Amino acid sequence: MIARIVYDEVHQVLTSSTYRGAFFRFHTLSTFPTQKIGLTASLPIRLEAELKMVLGLPPTTLVIRAPTAQPQISYHRYVMDRMNTEPVQIAIAVAKVMEIHMDADQIGIIFATSKKEVEAISDAFTHCFSHSDLTSSDKLHNENTWRQGHSRWIAATTGLIHGIDAPNVGCTLFIDLPYGLVNLYQGSGRGGRDGRFCYSIVIAFTPSHYILPIDNDLNCIREGDKWVKAIECRRLEFSRTMDGTTTTCHDLPGSHLCNYCDSETAVCNAIEEALKDPIPTAIVVTESAMVIDPPSFTDTTDYDSAFQDLLALGPDLFTALTQHPEVPIPPSTIVKNTPYDPSLHSAQSFPSASTSAPVVSMAIARDVAYYHQTRRTKEEKFKGLSRLAAMMKGNCPICWAYRGTVQTKHDNIFKDCKQVPGFLHFMNGWVDFKRKTHPPGAFIICFKCQLPQGKFLVSSHPDMTRGLRGRPCPFEDIVVLIVWFIRHEVVWWNRARSVFTSLPANPDQNSYAIWIKNTEGVENFHNGLEMLLWFFVTREAELTNVSV
Repeated sequence: MIARIVYDEVHQVLTSSTYRGAFFRFHTLSTFPTQKIGLTASLPIRLEAELKMVLGLPPTTLVIRAPTAQPQISYHRYVMDRMNTEPVQIAIAVAKVMEIHMDADQIGIIFATSKKEVEAISDAFTHCFSHSDLTSSDKLHNENTWRQGHSRWIAATTGLIHGIDAPNVGCTLFIDLPYGLVNLYQGSGRGGRDGRFCYSIVIAFTPSHYILPIDNDLNCIREGDKWVKAIECRRLEFSRTMDGTTTTCHDLPGSHLCNYCDSETAVCNAIEEALKDPIPTAIVVTESAMVIDPPSFTDTTDYDSAFQDLLALGPDLFTALTQHPEVPIPPSTIVKNTPYDPSLHSAQSFPSASTSAPVVSMAIARDVAYYHQTRRTKEEKFKGLSRLAAMMKGNCPICWAYRGTVQTKHDNIFKDCKQVPGFLHFMNGWVDFKRKTHPPGAFIICFKCQLPQGKFLVSSHPDMTRGLRGRPCPFEDIVVLIVWFIRHEVVWWNRARSVFTSLPANPDQNSYAIWIKNTEGVENFHNGLEMLLWFFVTREAELTNVSV
């Protein structure tokens, strides 16, 4: 009997959703009348509200936080010129230095974002590696070889960042920043799990191959870039991002100091010397071979299958949980847990198991009712979207917006929309704006028109998911054109601002695009589509002389 649903590493619902489609369906688990607990050691404060929304949980869901400081880890950052050095050889040189300073039984991980770099490190040094192209059995064999100490180092892409609990990792070494500060924090946390001092070393190469996002930065790439560039205690940016505090090494009694707070240790001096020496270029990994391996920790197919099995339990689980009133259980919770502490995992820490199904508490019932209400709200919006689609399929959004007429879409938008006042003014800049407004969400949004896919796919729209994106879209640009029109029509803009209270007063193109891409609540589509729906309903009512 299922008493509760526990999401481990729950932050990945945000950070891994761009390539794992099943994560977009996690919110449907909110229909189950049972306690939900999310566990994570890597949830930045600014992403709490976003996580609740994606999981379909009420904004009032309890969040239990503990400090994320890991005093046993000494954080190091060194910056190198990519044009004059060879990253693979640099990493190997630093790893050889660390072998001298690690305890005899400690092992290490060299992280790279490129599979080619991982294989090059393995061929030249570790003779043991892990990345997503390996079969599950080969990955397991290599990781076991490393855990057992037969190979002291393993080279890996960021897939090894999650779920690796080898207690005696003494060093994590990163070639460049691993997809932002969240992944750096996670990867560094592979070390020191037995409580011993360990090292997290980042060799940052300039120029960076990362493009800083202007919004939707779920992996905290901006914070990671700031961490690389900052001249301050290496703990500070972790502390600000994860805890909202300003904790340094000196605020943690007995902490393992970073290479800013104590740059004269034997380890720091040895690494600096290794980085000064000329690095041979026997190993060459070209930029064309730098195929980035997305962070992952399990096979997507297996995960999707397991997720479908869980969803299939829905009706039976609901019946079972509502027919056996026994022990009340608390409402859903997200636990921002502390680093691993063996003393906390004794048998006394857990209640005895029970075969009786718990009663559905009032708090859980409210959670489920909240979710159903938000879904009903969204389904009502979908009815309006279906009416809009039926009317506008293949037709011109601009002619409809300006004059309320429905006619076939023109080849030259604005220019061929006759009698549109100031068409040249409105035409200039909209294509550039379009490039900035595509909302995130593989599998759930049509890239061409920004209308929903999946459950809220309108019948007149082709399915663009999973490799079908090359098909013609009969609604192409409808969202961006309408929100562009509203921004440039003073009357409609003022009306929109009275309805959408989060809309900036006088936004530039970038800030308006960011607002368009945001989603404000599980009952809503992204803001651009919400604005289109509002405009359609208002326009439709006015054209039929119905008061709204």
